[in-house]
Amino acid sequence: MVKKKVNILLPDHVMVEVVMRKEMTVSAYRKLLDNDKGKGWRVQAYQLGVYSPGLKEEVK
Repeated sequence: MVKKKVNILLPDHVMVEVVMRKEMTVSAYRKLLDNDKGKGWRVQAYQLGVYSPGLKEEVK
């Protein structure tokens, strides 16, 4: 089986922002913050139901 190449329009040097969605407890989030700060990542969380997609509110 031949793998299909994915054609991405942006060149390799362009910076992109990756948004990952994961539901977890606050205590698990605090552990994640400690680990990710060391990697230089900036993590932000919102309480479920406050800015969740079900409310159709956009976070700016």
